[in-house]
Amino acid sequence: MNNAIEVVEKEIGSVVEIEEKACLWRMMKIFPKDYTAIMEYFEDNSVEPIQTPYARYVDFDWEKEMKKWAICKLFDLVFRKWHFFVGIPTPKKLEDKDNLKADFIAKQKYLKAMHYGAYHKVDKRYKEIYAHAQQNQIKLGNESIEFYLNDPNEVAQDKLETMILIPVVE
Repeated sequence: MNNAIEVVEKEIGSVVEIEEKACLWRMMKIFPKDYTAIMEYFEDNSVEPIQTPYARYVDFDWEKEMKKWAICKLFDLVFRKWHFFVGIPTPKKLEDKDNLKADFIAKQKYLKAMHYGAYHKVDKRYKEIYAHAQQNQIKLGNESIEFYLNDPNEVAQDKLETMILIPVVE
């Protein structure tokens, strides 16, 4: 297991995404639906994904999130509508279709970390990433990208692997 938190340069490249706003508890139904829609679109265009699916959470205030009390986090779990994009990288730029949006995520610096285990425990890893950024005077962008490296339908919860990328502001 790699527990390193490091600055990397990465170009995600061409992607197809679906924009969503939903409470955390609804995401488990949204992700499979959106990933299926994107994969059907890829199939219609004879395209294979070049990387695993991801969720890109936007409009994120790191300082505010890290200082929340447990009761506030519980409230967020039930009521807060998160703004995020469900996406999959593709080898070439495709056209927009309905709610499927083609985009390009250019090369940039990220703070990268791996999370191993259940998705609902990722909060602890984000706290470690935030602490690392503070200790090393790294300014974080207002989003986070989580690449889901294996399938929760195929592996046990404790075997899930998530690559977290947070843009670094220079």
